[in-house]
Amino acid sequence: MIRSTDLPHTNVSQPPQRLFGAHLSIAGGHERAVEAAADRNMTTVQIFTKSTQQWVGKPLRPSSIAAFRRAVATHGIERPVAHASYLINLGSPDPDIRARSIDALACEVERCDALGIEDLVFHPGAHLGDGERVGLERVAQGVWEVLQRTQDCRVRLDLETTAGQGTCLGGPLAHLEAILQQCDARDPGDGSIRDRLAVCCDTCHLYAFGYDLVDPWGYHALMEELATRIGLERVRVWHLNDSARECGSRVDRHAGIGRGRLGLEPFRRLVNEPAFLATPLILETPKGTEAGEDLDLIHLRTLRGLLGMTTPILPPTPASTDGGSSPSPKPKRGYRRAGSLPPSQSRPNLKLDFDPDPDPKFNVTVSSFEPRALSEATDVECHQ
Repeated sequence: MIRSTDLPHTNVSQPPQRLFGAHLSIAGGHERAVEAAADRNMTTVQIFTKSTQQWVGKPLRPSSIAAFRRAVATHGIERPVAHASYLINLGSPDPDIRARSIDALACEVERCDALGIEDLVFHPGAHLGDGERVGLERVAQGVWEVLQRTQDCRVRLDLETTAGQGTCLGGPLAHLEAILQQCDARDPGDGSIRDRLAVCCDTCHLYAFGYDLVDPWGYHALMEELATRIGLERVRVWHLNDSARECGSRVDRHAGIGRGRLGLEPFRRLVNEPAFLATPLILETPKGTEAGEDLDLIHLRTLRGLLGMTTPILPPTPASTDGGSSPSPKPKRGYRRAGSLPPSQSRPNLKLDFDPDPDPKFNVTVSSFEPRALSEATDVECHQ
C-alpha cells in the first residue's frame, strides 16, 4: 500500500476518461458557468437555474437559452446537471408548502428542459415529525405529480442522498428505494415514469449518515446495496465531497478532496468504477484559492491523479490537525470495521419506522394542468 502523501503516483495503468465538473455560479448568465467550467478544463458542470432562495425565478429569455446551449456545444461540455432550490420540501406536512414545492420543482424541470439539461438533482425533503413512512409517501406523491405535469420534458429527477440530519429523508438508500418503488408502480408501461426518475449519490452525505466508505468492506457493501436497492444504471450523478465530520455524525459538512475524514482511498475506488464511466462526477467542495490557485482546480487535479491507480491509499499518519486527511474514526453508526463481515452481510444499523419494502400502491390526486409548448419567441415561464 501507499499513502496519500506519496502523490504523484507511478503505479497507474491507462487512465479511463471521466466526466469531471463542479457546481459553478451563473452570475452574469447561465453560459458563464459553462465558460468557467471550460476554463478549468472540466468536461461537465452543475448549476442552479435560478436563485435558490426564491420559489419563482425570473423567466428564461430566448437569448439566455440560446447562449447557454451554444456555450455547451462550443466547449464540449457533456451532460450538464442542475440542482433544484433548497426551499423545496415534498415531504412537508404543510399543504401550502407541499403545493408550492410541487409547483417549484415542476418549474425547475421546465427550465432545465429549455436549457437542454437532462438531470435535475433535488433533496427528498423532511417529514418534520410526521414519521418516515408518511414523509416518503408524500415525497413519492409529489414526485409523481411533477412527472405528470412535465410529461413533454426530457428531464430526469435525481433524488439525492442526504446526511439524514433531523427529520430529513434520504439518509438510508432504503428511503430512495421506497420512493422509486412507489413511483415505478404507477408507470403505465411505457417508461414515462421509471425512465425519468433516478438517483444522485453524495459521498459526504453517505459517509455522514453512516456508510463507511473508508472501510473496504463498507465501500463494497455500499456498491452492493446500490446495485440491489437502486440499480447502478439509475445512479445518474455523483457529488464528490470529502466530509469534515465523522462517519455516522448525521452532519453535512463538505471538505476538500482528501482533506477530510474520507481521505483519498474512497475517491480512488469511485473514479475508477467502470459502472460510472459516463456519469457526471461533480465537486461541491469549499470554494476559494490556495497559494493563488483555484481550489476547484486543485481538487480536480487530485481526482485526475487517481485515475488508473490500482494500489490502495492509506491515510497519512499521524492524523492531521489542520483539516487534512486523517484516519477514519470508529463510526457512531454504519458499517463495522474492515474484516468483520463480508459485503453481503454488512448493512447500516438503521432504525426505520417504515417497512423498507413498502406496498407501492398509494392514492394521488393530480391537479389539473395543461402543458404549454415552449415558444422560441417568448420567455420561458413556470406553469403554476
